[in-house]
Amino acid sequence: MTSSVTAADIGEQFNKQSVASIDTTVFEGHNSSPWGQEKVLSHGGYQYTAYWDDDNSLNLSRRDLSNNSVQTINFSYTLTDNDNHDNISLGISPNDGRLHLVYDVHADPINYQYSDAGFITNPPSNISTSQFSGTTDMFSNLKEDRITYPRFFNDNTDKLYLVYRMDGSGDGDTLLHTHDARSNDWTREGKVIDRSGTFSGWNGGHDTRNAYLHGMTFDDNDRLHTTWVYREVASTIASNHDIHYAYSDDYGTTWKNDNGNVIGDLSANDPIDINDPSKVIDVPTYSFIINAGQMALDADNQPHIFTYRSLFRSPSHDRDTHYIHYWRSTDGSWNSQYIDNTEIFLQKRTVSTFNRDPILFDDNNNAHIYVSVDQKLFGAVATSSSGWSDWRTYVLDAGTIVGRGGRRYDKQRWEQDNVLSIPLIQPNGQGDTITS
Repeated sequence: MTSSVTAADIGEQFNKQSVASIDTTVFEGHNSSPWGQEKVLSHGGYQYTAYWDDDNSLNLSRRDLSNNSVQTINFSYTLTDNDNHDNISLGISPNDGRLHLVYDVHADPINYQYSDAGFITNPPSNISTSQFSGTTDMFSNLKEDRITYPRFFNDNTDKLYLVYRMDGSGDGDTLLHTHDARSNDWTREGKVIDRSGTFSGWNGGHDTRNAYLHGMTFDDNDRLHTTWVYREVASTIASNHDIHYAYSDDYGTTWKNDNGNVIGDLSANDPIDINDPSKVIDVPTYSFIINAGQMALDADNQPHIFTYRSLFRSPSHDRDTHYIHYWRSTDGSWNSQYIDNTEIFLQKRTVSTFNRDPILFDDNNNAHIYVSVDQKLFGAVATSSSGWSDWRTYVLDAGTIVGRGGRRYDKQRWEQDNVLSIPLIQPNGQGDTITS
């Protein structure tokens, strides 16, 4: 059995200002759906990634960053239904040294396992499935059996969080859980965004929806930011609408809108809903704004979103579709710019060629994005000094990248080692493979 998910390291010798080369280690497999925040992560000199191999079996690989040697273990778990939504999400809890995996959930009970304590902080010479719990239910005491799009993330004390949707597209809630490193238990903090309320902009009035997060991320001061679009019905992205924003200064308990007014309080069982004033940019239905675009924070801890939508309201999602950059300035204003002034790949395309790929920032607060089109990997950069308006595009890999992947870069390695590692997809003759 061959295996694939890679470590494609971009620019090993740079200082987050330029991109020079790609160093790729390839395993065959797939984990390229665009949901989730952590697919490749590093800690203590090792890099970890998980993927489904060509037999749809769950694998975990660990790369020694000192010599690029890779160890891979295969768990006795097989993907139950390959519907391109069954993402694998990774998380780390450095306070007890565990690696956490959630996988194969699309409106399903959660599939979860965790490593022994110290696995990432005192790494063993060789990794083994015996160092993991095996598939278990994270929430055995809760009736949460329709979970989708789990995302792990950490605060600045290294505490681990998990957020996900409960129930279905167009009819779901966003729930937050926290990990206790002392007991290795999870606590449900509550519902952050609720499905309820009437929205008049879809078919004269609609009473349920779900929030599709662009991200949920702590900044340098432990303020927790999130942005999202609402989706009214599962059947069409025409029902997606509006850019919403909220933040929390108490680790996800109380949520405020852009003006600093409280719009959600988990301790009072009062989640954010469509009636709360969280909208920051008007995007009407039939704009075909995609759900699950990507968010990052700049050097001033301001949120930026990279996504795509039609320029105009249209009955067709293929009309005038462009990438777009939304962001918040330090003065509190929100801005938008279509990214259509480049000559290589960001010009108007059909929606099937678009990717929900990451946006990130270097030490000079310049914005970077990475997208694969026509079997090529492209990068683009816009400078902070221009107000992120001077997008310049360049080719990183000229010919073997395929698929509409959900490239998620290794945030820990980017922040700690100034090296960018992102997942890519390569053909294997029998389908796609992932390289990360």
